Amino acid sequence: MSAFPFYVPQHLSVLARMGATLMLLALGACALPQAREGETRVFALSVDIAANEGPNVERQLLVDAPSAAGLLDSERIVVRAGADELGLLRGARWSAPLPALWQGLMISAIEDDGRLRVGRERDVLAGDERLIGELRAFEYVRDTQQVRIHFHAKRVDRQQRIVAERGFEASVAARGSDAADVVTAFNAASAAALSQLIEWLVTERP
Repeated sequence: MSAFPFYVPQHLSVLARMGATLMLLALGACALPQAREGETRVFALSVDIAANEGPNVERQLLVDAPSAAGLLDSERIVVRAGADELGLLRGARWSAPLPALWQGLMISAIEDDGRLRVGRERDVLAGDERLIGELRAFEYVRDTQQVRIHFHAKRVDRQQRIVAERGFEASVAARGSDAADVVTAFNAASAAALSQLIEWLVTERP
């Protein structure tokens, strides 16, 4: 039996191709959802600390999560609106409570520097020293469009005595008031403060 050719009208063929294209676009939209207006943006902290070629220090440091008061002991990004007024950056938060983020940042920075052995205070490790401290400021100052960090660090020996303490501060201007610009400034200020902290830990013996 002979086969008869089957012709599709041109306008139907075009419609079929258009339908296939729309289906692919719909699938793509499902795979890559767009951010919705009013959603809270979640940010992590990160710093880039270069490896130091200096000699290793034969000490093992255990790092505690710092204490923090009020709004700093949360996932919210603090805005200083005046001398005695604090607010929160709208539509943005940290990926974890700030003390836990700062602890992780300190550990990764010390590891990247490479001169000290380091672990968390909850790890089953014998530490020569413990690093404790308090985050006294971690805020975006609205009037000056700068971020400001103040971390007061204390070193504790095996007998649980504080053998040294020092404050570390850093301020960096944000390019704008958008949350991403503010967080970029926080990363830069964190790197500056942590670089000072590491030098103190490595070069100054209590």
